[in-house]
Amino acid sequence: MKCNFVLAPLFALLLLACAKEDNAAPAPDNGTPVKAELQIRVDGGPWITRKASYATRFRDGYYAIADDDGDQAGSYILIRWTGGVGTHPYKEIAAAEGTHAHYLVDEGNQYVPYYIDQTGAHVSGGGVTITSMGDKDGYITGTFLIEPAGYGTATMQQARIEGKFKVKKGW
Repeated sequence: MKCNFVLAPLFALLLLACAKEDNAAPAPDNGTPVKAELQIRVDGGPWITRKASYATRFRDGYYAIADDDGDQAGSYILIRWTGGVGTHPYKEIAAAEGTHAHYLVDEGNQYVPYYIDQTGAHVSGGGVTITSMGDKDGYITGTFLIEPAGYGTATMQQARIEGKFKVKKGW
């Protein structure tokens, strides 16, 4: 009998500890919850907010950010740029490397920073603007604009894509 009485509080404490651990949100080094997100809108429509994965640093000064819930949301956002703070124009169409932004909606449109019209293929205006590389708080922040973005059959349709982001550095 005494054994059950002693084990019951220990068992309750164990359950409570496990419940708190399972419900705990990931936290950065300072103990506050991480809020990293990408926001995007098409042609001035409503902002769509997505949770973002960590920013990635590649060789030769390239960086990339993306949403981390594309499979659940049914759309994907990817932004890639070279360099640090400042505005980075989109790469030439035939170039293998350079700044790029992409918004893909499953079974829908695929918006890219180039378009085709009657005169040929063109690189979109706008670019990726980095306002912070996270030197002070660990977050890369910025905006992007694709004007016009090509989409549809052979990217011959055009739309205005705007975005903003605050993404935790992954390095």
